[in-house]
Amino acid sequence: MRPFRGERQALRAAKEIAELLDGEALFAYCSPYKRAIGTWDIIEDYIENNNKKSIDEMSNSDRSSKNEKTGVEIIGMREEPRVAEQQFGNFREYFASELKYIWLHYLVLTLFSSR
Repeated sequence: MRPFRGERQALRAAKEIAELLDGEALFAYCSPYKRAIGTWDIIEDYIENNNKKSIDEMSNSDRSSKNEKTGVEIIGMREEPRVAEQQFGNFREYFASELKYIWLHYLVLTLFSSR
C-alpha cells in the first residue's frame, strides 16, 4: 500500500533530520494530537533504522576513524500541548465531511459577500 502524503512528508523530514543531526542527540517536543504522534513515530522509526545501518556499516569496515558519525541519538520525546497547531485536530477524522461543508460554506460566503 502506498503511504499517504503526510507519511511521505514525515519520511522526507526524517531523512533530513538524520542528515542534519548525524552524530548529535535529539529530544523532541510533539503536539499531543494523533497525527503529530504518528509523524513522530515515522521519524523515530527511520532514525532508529538508519542508526542500525550506520553501526553495521562501521563494524563491517576495517577503517576505524574518530570522525565517523554514528547516527542520531534519540534521548526522548515529550508531548507538549503548547505546540498543538489547532484545537480541532483530534476531531478531523470524525467530522471531515462536516468540516468540508463548513469551509465550503465559508468560502462561498466570502466570495459572494466581497462583491
